[in-house]
Amino acid sequence: AFVKYDFYKTYRRYVQQKLASAVSNDQTDVVLESIEHIMPQSLRADKWPDVSVSEHAAWVNTIGNLTPLNMIDNPAASNGSFEDKKPYLSASDWQITREIVEGKKAFSSWGIDSIQKRAQYLANKASSVWKAPAERTRDIEHVQKGAKKLTQKYIDWFSELDLPYIKL
Repeated sequence: AFVKYDFYKTYRRYVQQKLASAVSNDQTDVVLESIEHIMPQSLRADKWPDVSVSEHAAWVNTIGNLTPLNMIDNPAASNGSFEDKKPYLSASDWQITREIVEGKKAFSSWGIDSIQKRAQYLANKASSVWKAPAERTRDIEHVQKGAKKLTQKYIDWFSELDLPYIKL
């Protein structure tokens, strides 16, 4: 679900900020100003020949295709090809963006496969940022059991006091 969800319309800044912090292991105060579509929203066949209209519609707004980009660079990168965008991605203030074109996680080309691979990588990062509900439920149950034991301890303690004005 995370890999295919349309993040652009709803939680794009919040999710990207959290993932950027998880990727860089850094808590940054830099405000996320701009989200770039690596494969652009407006697809030009001459710049993206290997992507069909239906694939574009299915993947353009997913987490694997979105990345923070410096506001000043976003209009320049706009509807260009992946090759056109590489210098802007490389110059980004955001590690999560730079690693698309640099280092061991770098992509040599960009298409649906790349989007899916990056989305899976980000989904794995997301699982360390947001814990599964089952884990939180177990934590809550643990706290509730502890509270019940503590409550019973106080009831037992008050019962032993034999105070006439407290009836349990």
